[in-house]
Amino acid sequence: QVAIDHGGYAQVSYLIADWLRPYLRGEHLTMSSDEVYFTTPSQERVLGGLRFELIETVAVKAEGGWVERSGRDGALVALQACWFY
Repeated sequence: QVAIDHGGYAQVSYLIADWLRPYLRGEHLTMSSDEVYFTTPSQERVLGGLRFELIETVAVKAEGGWVERSGRDGALVALQACWFY
């Protein structure tokens, strides 16, 4: 038997200024109970945030929302720094 995992997301955002982008995102992830390599639980998320682009390759994101992981609900708040090359 093969474990079948699937997931996806939809996101909308709008560029307000060259450096500021608010966004909304919905995520879905279903992990099979037979999964042996990944320990991420099945979950649903609804998130919103602000992305501040400091320079072309570096951004800081502040986001918050709601997450349900395998039947447990809770609020989510995160601050992330991202860089791309």
